[in-house]
Amino acid sequence: MRKSFLYTLIICSIFTVGMYIGYKLYTGDEQEQEQESTTYSNKEEQNTLKHESITSVSSEEEKISPNANFILKKHYTKCNHTTKEFVELPQELVNLSQKELQQQYSQWTIESFGTHEIILIKEQDGYCNEHFVLRPNNGHIAIYSVLENGEEVEIETTDISTMYLTETDMLRINEGIKIYGKEDLNSALEDFE
Repeated sequence: MRKSFLYTLIICSIFTVGMYIGYKLYTGDEQEQEQESTTYSNKEEQNTLKHESITSVSSEEEKISPNANFILKKHYTKCNHTTKEFVELPQELVNLSQKELQQQYSQWTIESFGTHEIILIKEQDGYCNEHFVLRPNNGHIAIYSVLENGEEVEIETTDISTMYLTETDMLRINEGIKIYGKEDLNSALEDFE
């Protein structure tokens, strides 16, 4: 009987020790996983903060690319039109920040600034270069360009004779037909041909 009691005691002790070791391993893994999770979470937060600070620094430091579109817009006060001109980017503007660009172009307002496109706008007193007037000149229709100050300058005398125009058209030509834009100019000339 003593041997069987001894075997039972040994088996119970081994079982208890095994349960204790299993419990410790199980709770140790949970704590270890929790620590790893906390460490991972902290590293993730640090990486996010680093990324945010890098992003904010890089957006503050945005520079002009050598391939950027450079657009100059002029708003004319007398005709209330705005012209838009695509200009080749001057080499001295490459890698400038918005602040540096503003210093170089102090007479202009920066409408849009990005790595790949810069738009500057300037207000001009006068008329844009898209205003034309059709008037008679030696029996033909002449095209006059309206300068910024409002003065008309003849740029071309067409082959279109005024002799065959209707009375209404002749009255309009004598008064001067004002036209805005080259497309409308071409269209008006086609109507008289």
